Amino acid sequence: MNKLNLKFTSIYKAAYQNSGFTVMFSGIISLCIILLYALFSLVYDAINVEISLSTLGLLIALIILAFLTGLILPFLYSYFACYHVLNSQDREKVKLKSFFKTYLIGTSRPIRSALSNFKTILISFLIYTVINFIGLISISIYATNSTGPLHEMYLELSAINVYGEEGIGAIQTIISNYEEALRMPTLIVEFFSLIFSLYYYIHTIARNTFKYFFAMAVNPNGEPQALISANYFFKSGMRGHFVEYHQYFYKILWPATLLYFAGFSAIYFSTSIYLNSDLFIASLTALVVPLVLLTLFLPILFELHSRILSKFERYFFEFASKDLNIRYKEFAMKNQGNSEEKEIQDELKIKMDEFNKYLKELDEAEKETDEEDDKKED
Repeated sequence: MNKLNLKFTSIYKAAYQNSGFTVMFSGIISLCIILLYALFSLVYDAINVEISLSTLGLLIALIILAFLTGLILPFLYSYFACYHVLNSQDREKVKLKSFFKTYLIGTSRPIRSALSNFKTILISFLIYTVINFIGLISISIYATNSTGPLHEMYLELSAINVYGEEGIGAIQTIISNYEEALRMPTLIVEFFSLIFSLYYYIHTIARNTFKYFFAMAVNPNGEPQALISANYFFKSGMRGHFVEYHQYFYKILWPATLLYFAGFSAIYFSTSIYLNSDLFIASLTALVVPLVLLTLFLPILFELHSRILSKFERYFFEFASKDLNIRYKEFAMKNQGNSEEKEIQDELKIKMDEFNKYLKELDEAEKETDEEDDKKED
């Protein structure tokens, strides 16, 4: 298939033709994010919590993250559902009430699991841990081979008997004494760990909304159960085509990517250095501000997905057709002469024929498009 000719200005104009709804829906999501931010900040200040790196502490942190993001993410489906209707003949039916009604649908398991939230959180945490570890190793190497406070701290730590009864307490005391010298290296390590791990999370969730569009192709009626098959076929159907997808993604959404990195960097360093904020509050603020602004890019993301669907759904249905063909043959061999299983076998055959028919329609549509393009060039 030929590469799609996506026009930057065309997608942005189409996305913002319903700018009133865009601002309203984005405002609701942003308000929820800000309220959670305020709640986090108040609780943190009230109990003056110390971040624990114990296994139990990390597990609790991951569960809390999964719960809070689970409250916000159903809004993405609400946004998608309303945006889909706004681009149809039923656009007049879209009201604020519709947005909240579809939020409840977004909490149902097939739709909720489509974004792979907890898995994405785990991988993001792994990225954070790896970058943090590399950063700490770099600080240690620098402290070993440099002069100044960090080198002095290294010498004092080297003289401690780590296995002694007072070893851990002595280490904590030394680190506390050199807290000022460690502040900037710690800020830098945390910056790189957070900015890339959080970007992975945001980008992956954004990409996974493509499953909503694939589900619509599988079942135009938009039944949530269609997302079960969409989840199954998405990863396999996209295998080998992620580079192609990201070429389209960054061609259109580079402003959102730039906004995230620039916004996170500016907020993080301004709050941590100039406002001398706590590292936790600085990190949380640096995430929330760009995230609020990024909600305005959701219509552009959905417009992009709607335009590239015709290209990528071929990959999905080709895989689905092959997969069902294999299942059909295996099922037929195992249940030869079994009349009770014939109904299931017939259902597989019907589904396989539907996929093959749809692929044929895609071929015909692509051929017509190519012919029209050839006529325009002539």
